Amino acid sequence: MKFKYPLLLVAAITLSSLQSSAQSFLGIVNSNYAGITGLDLQPAVIVDSRYKFDATLFGASTTLANNYVILDGQDLFKAPNLNFIDEFTSEADLKDDEKASVNLNTKVQLLSFMVPLSQKSSIALSFGFKNYINVDNVSQELAHAAIQDVNVPELFNQPINDASMSIDNMSWMEYGLTYGNTLYEKDKHFVKAAVRGKLVNGISSFYMYANDVDYNFSNDSTLNVTASNFNYGHSDNLDDISFSPRFDSLIKTITDFSFASKIAPAFDFGVVYEFRPEVDEFRRKRPDGTYEYDRAANKYKLKIGLSLLDVGRMKFTKSPNSGDFEGAAANININTFSPQSIPQFDDSLFNRFTPVADDSVYTVSLPTVFSAQIDYHIARGFYLNFTPFIALNTKRESDVSRVHEITTYSLTPRFESKWFDVGIPLSINEYGSKNLGLSLRLGPFIVGTNDILPLIGKKDITGADLHAALKIPVPYGNQKDTDGDGVPDKADVCPDVPGLPDLAGCPDTDKDGIADNKDSCPLVPGLATFNGCPDRDNDGVQDSDDDCPNVAGSNMHKGCPDSDGDGLFDNEDNCPDIAGPVDNKGCPYPDSDKDGVRDTDDKCPNIPGPISNNGCPVDDKDGDGIPDKDDKCPNTPGIPELNGCPKLEEKEEAILKVAFENLEFETGKDIIRSTSFTSLNDLANLLISKPSYGLRIAGHTDNVGSEASNMTLSKKRATSVKTYLVNKGVPAEKLVVEYYGETRPIADNKTAEGRQTNRRVEMTVIFE
Repeated sequence: MKFKYPLLLVAAITLSSLQSSAQSFLGIVNSNYAGITGLDLQPAVIVDSRYKFDATLFGASTTLANNYVILDGQDLFKAPNLNFIDEFTSEADLKDDEKASVNLNTKVQLLSFMVPLSQKSSIALSFGFKNYINVDNVSQELAHAAIQDVNVPELFNQPINDASMSIDNMSWMEYGLTYGNTLYEKDKHFVKAAVRGKLVNGISSFYMYANDVDYNFSNDSTLNVTASNFNYGHSDNLDDISFSPRFDSLIKTITDFSFASKIAPAFDFGVVYEFRPEVDEFRRKRPDGTYEYDRAANKYKLKIGLSLLDVGRMKFTKSPNSGDFEGAAANININTFSPQSIPQFDDSLFNRFTPVADDSVYTVSLPTVFSAQIDYHIARGFYLNFTPFIALNTKRESDVSRVHEITTYSLTPRFESKWFDVGIPLSINEYGSKNLGLSLRLGPFIVGTNDILPLIGKKDITGADLHAALKIPVPYGNQKDTDGDGVPDKADVCPDVPGLPDLAGCPDTDKDGIADNKDSCPLVPGLATFNGCPDRDNDGVQDSDDDCPNVAGSNMHKGCPDSDGDGLFDNEDNCPDIAGPVDNKGCPYPDSDKDGVRDTDDKCPNIPGPISNNGCPVDDKDGDGIPDKDDKCPNTPGIPELNGCPKLEEKEEAILKVAFENLEFETGKDIIRSTSFTSLNDLANLLISKPSYGLRIAGHTDNVGSEASNMTLSKKRATSVKTYLVNKGVPAEKLVVEYYGETRPIADNKTAEGRQTNRRVEMTVIFE
């Protein structure tokens, strides 16, 4: 192959290594027995797991997806070399108006394990390696030329533009700690969640973005670039990489890499809801009222999970040999353009194009993904799963590079059991590729593919995948149950007698919710308070100790009542149905006037009166039922809420309020402004019409001026109001004048609004 542009070099290097993506293990990743293998899709998988311990010794998969190159499945898995594309590519077949893209991902799960901390919480430690290469938006012309070694005469001397073409690559190690817990657990509903905090350490990075590029091929050996503008960079540790076609040299180059970025934080988040309609079959009640679940059982009918994965960024130091460039270059001989290392490739670029100053560091976003997992339990062991796997970060930010996943939707029927799983995923990705897969779990081994067609030698395919893992699973076992009551013997307090799960496996003959081994009256329904013995009258005294078991009584008198509530129990009360004093053996003393004062103590035994007045009536001149000694308006009928004073009608209150709010004086004087006359006239008419009404007139000022002058002004203004009302016919003796100057402010004198509020004449209706 003569055409050795970075697109094909990078693709060839990656295809010769192991590939994987977070959507690998598609057939079994949603299984209840996926364990730590499911962590990369849903962190909450570790909570309420079927495993008491699960570890992955090594796990990986190989995946290739593109929307252009059609592969021959018979040749796909031959020993890789840098010319292997020639061996299995056929005539290009590209959708109209669609640009070519290739997605190549690498993920290896190294030693990782999960353990439960309790029934509700779990943790996991995970270690792994990831590598992503994305080639996006390559024009049909360039893709076709690349596949055909530029032997495409119809393209010669034809202008081509690849303004949006991009190549992104990043590889890194990651070290994760996952913590998950149960958030909600009630009746048929169960919610769990987990977060995985990760430390990510970049191994290498490479990017090239064509902001603008115009070019043409003169023939199958000559390239002419008429205009270009590229963002280009790579990590400084790629300066030593070689393009040698020897596989061992390639592996050595990769293994000699040093880390290219500082350690950075990243996160995975997951939450799962389970609908458990038959939850009582899988739990038993502890003595403290909480529940313990059968951890070996799959308990849901429907499970819905949501997860957000690979949230984070890394910063890389850019190699000084790389950088943005622009310009034109003519007569580039494709046959001689064969750099053997990254520095040679950099030199070839900058010998032909003009460097553009840019930053010495750059940021790369992780391939963030949002996923939902919908799992339906059809019957015992059989499930149907639907998983949308939606790639984010697919658009490049102005100052941030990115690698990304490809969006995939899968529908997977599967059968699962403790030591065996089989899943058959049917999937379609954003490239339109439709795949049929097969995954198997056989004890500690997992093997499978998301696309089985290449394995059976089918031609004309656009991708391939293999995955495998070696694990150490330790599932919860099905425990011995001698009496067959569904409670394992080790948790069964009564292992030889069938009982109830909620009572730790013990029977409850009288069905009172108290196990027979703790029930003092096992044949008669009773209360937990009395160890299962009854209390028929519910008076807190159990029947065996209750002298009145059918009538609720007091614990202090052996369960017998005090019917009349006079402090004597009925068996001691000479008048049990009529309250009476203890010193009269529960019978009442006579009270002829029924005023609550017995005749022997009543100074007016035939006339009702309050106890406070020894049974005699008290004075109430206004007849409002409030004694004169407690009546603040003894000559005017009133109400108790106002201590015997009457309540003004709404209309009267309105007249008083308007008179107060409209009262204004000439500035600094005691002369009432004419605008106040109407409301004062209404007030005068009210006082005249109500002979029992009086008026307290209180003058106030702000603190402007001397205290003495303010006191005088408040007196004059209050007197002016009195004089006005007297002139309107109000008797002078009904008007009381008070004045306080600046001594009783109701607002802050430091503000104009406060001073305005404090300059007032308050008017309050008073009664006899």
